[in-house]
Amino acid sequence: MARCEYPDTTGSPRRRRQPIAPNVRERNECPGPGGWHRRTRRLSGPKVGLLLASSSTVRKTRCVIPLLEIASRLGDAWCHDSPSSSCLLHRPTGLSFVLVEGGHFIMGLREDDIEEASEYCDWTRGVAEYVEEIGASARPPHVVLVRPFLCATVLLEEEGYTVDTTREAAIRMACDRGLRLVSEAELEWLLRDGGRFSLTMGAKPRAVGQFTFESSSLGIQDPASPQWAADDWHPSYEGAPAASAPWMDGDPAGVCRSNAPIGAMQAEEDVVTLLAAVRTAGSEALSCAIRLACDVPG
Repeated sequence: MARCEYPDTTGSPRRRRQPIAPNVRERNECPGPGGWHRRTRRLSGPKVGLLLASSSTVRKTRCVIPLLEIASRLGDAWCHDSPSSSCLLHRPTGLSFVLVEGGHFIMGLREDDIEEASEYCDWTRGVAEYVEEIGASARPPHVVLVRPFLCATVLLEEEGYTVDTTREAAIRMACDRGLRLVSEAELEWLLRDGGRFSLTMGAKPRAVGQFTFESSSLGIQDPASPQWAADDWHPSYEGAPAASAPWMDGDPAGVCRSNAPIGAMQAEEDVVTLLAAVRTAGSEALSCAIRLACDVPG
């Protein structure tokens, strides 16, 4: 995808998305006298209360097992990177793994995500329709508990180059190394930097097609690079689990995350492709990078 395609809005006045009340909304957009808006309905109940919580209320889960104890439980393939390091070294791959603290967060496309993206572009009818299109697979938003896990600080490389491959090959390469791919819930946790951001790594436009990103507080490099999740592809989050383990029993084509065409963006509206919740269905023609992970032994 070279860039987002939108209906011609030449000559249209600049229009910001109007603030909306914190309701749970039906996916039903309609034009009206005040412009492009949503019909809304209020729901109630404890689950809705969780979903309406601000991202600032993310609850973190700290791993209480010391790094050296984790390395001991994992076996001889692991050791402490250095006395002053907060990482473990996986000897067979030479990769450093950081212990990512877990927590509860709201996974999927949320209203506050859309509100933030709308601050950086004209919220035209075309943009609203495009967000509905790319957001269909990222709904409904749901609360997920991410368990603490070990995550490679960098993407897998071979001969000095980042591995870019199919999903089937990515799974095989992870298994051959006694590891696994990062799950989709874990990837979104990384892209939101532990629930802090709506846009991938707090992306902010500098100019059309140019963005600045925040550094990862979790110790991860290149989180905004396209990479495979361990999960099968599911067309929506209906029936999605509340745990961060890979969601299987779906389309084996898999799911790619952080697939925004950053280098080819040509319009300010393209910022919506950087929403951390955006997902891409895998295919035989799609190649993505590999980020390895390992469960923390109990």
